[in-house]
Amino acid sequence: AKLDELTMQQEPLDTKKQQISLRLEQIDTALANLETELMTAGMLADKAQEGLKAAQDAYQKMEASKMQASVGFSSSAAKMSTTENALAQSESQLQSATEQFNHAREEALKKADLSTLLTKEMVSNLILAQNFSMPAGYLYQDQEACLLKVGEGIQDIDQLQNTLLMRMDGVGDIRLGDVAQVTMLDTAGESYAKVNGSPAVLVSIQKGSTASTSAVSKAVNSAFRELEEKYPGLHITSLMDQGDYIKMTVNT
Repeated sequence: AKLDELTMQQEPLDTKKQQISLRLEQIDTALANLETELMTAGMLADKAQEGLKAAQDAYQKMEASKMQASVGFSSSAAKMSTTENALAQSESQLQSATEQFNHAREEALKKADLSTLLTKEMVSNLILAQNFSMPAGYLYQDQEACLLKVGEGIQDIDQLQNTLLMRMDGVGDIRLGDVAQVTMLDTAGESYAKVNGSPAVLVSIQKGSTASTSAVSKAVNSAFRELEEKYPGLHITSLMDQGDYIKMTVNT
């Protein structure tokens, strides 16, 4: 009978022991999760280092005495809250500094008065100077000739907007998009010149200093005829041909 009574008393003790072991495992898991959160918070800002150190100290104390786990949890939660507040304060300071920088830049642009530094003519000349491309001769190698080119023309509207006009101390780079609205217009229906009432394109052909005017005139007129035969609907009219004046002079 005594043995049965001891057995009955032992069963509640075993149950209690299992409950305590389960609780200790839950505490271990919670402590491990807390350490992970503390390490993550430490990566967010340098100012959080002090809070993380205090939380790690609290974790070590809880390992030494798990019976005080609830007190350690409260302390860690308080320190985590302090860390979050420090991060929020840092973010607020960063946003304030950004706003101050943008305000200072706007004030600098106003004081710079770009209208007195960049006129329409100056902007036009700067764009023309950068939209430059021309042949620079040939490079011969192994009986092969490669055409050389200097400069590079503007290819699209984005490149035109980013064209650098000038650089100012305290302001930075001034680009075309900062001082002008750049848009692309369809001018297909517009005519820049008309000949006999029809839309036309004016082309001027000049000879070299050592070339014969008469020979160049004949070659150009021959090329005109070939182009008209090759492209139906194309009509070429010579507005002025210096070769004609030479013929008249020779014939008289």
